[in-house]
Amino acid sequence: MKKLIIVLLALFVATAIPSFAQVVGDECPVFALQSVTGNTFDTNMVVGKKLVLVWFTNFDDASKNALADLSTLYQSLDRSKVEFVAISLNGTDDSLPRKMFQEFGVPFPILIDPDGNVCQLFTKNYLPELVPKYNLFVVGINGKYAQVEHLPGVPVLELEKYIKSKIAEIK
Repeated sequence: MKKLIIVLLALFVATAIPSFAQVVGDECPVFALQSVTGNTFDTNMVVGKKLVLVWFTNFDDASKNALADLSTLYQSLDRSKVEFVAISLNGTDDSLPRKMFQEFGVPFPILIDPDGNVCQLFTKNYLPELVPKYNLFVVGINGKYAQVEHLPGVPVLELEKYIKSKIAEIK
């Protein structure tokens, strides 16, 4: 019961706080995070490419399905033009995202945002271990947001069509 009250309170606070997420046309923050494989991902390394970022907090069945769908999408993208990363908000415990990466063969980097600092740059209202209201960002080669959305909730075929159309539209 206590956990339920805490979760409901957190959800109330998350929806009561006005959203200050970035909007289309804003500059994407520059950041660097370590992946579950120990490599560092730095947005400066993908200048001249389009970038898709998605945040996750848990790895339940819905998240596993979403990662499987995103993995399929990732395989279909021209990776010489598009970089794709998932970012875990599980604090310093990287065991769950590491397990997802290893057991499910996720082909794209899963980054660890241990203190939510990078999430805070994007959403302005980070709450630990909660998926932000906006957790899917598509960035153009100009370094500006082309799309800001929430995932999951979109069927895979619609998601694939949507992301590919946004990637094709942006410069």
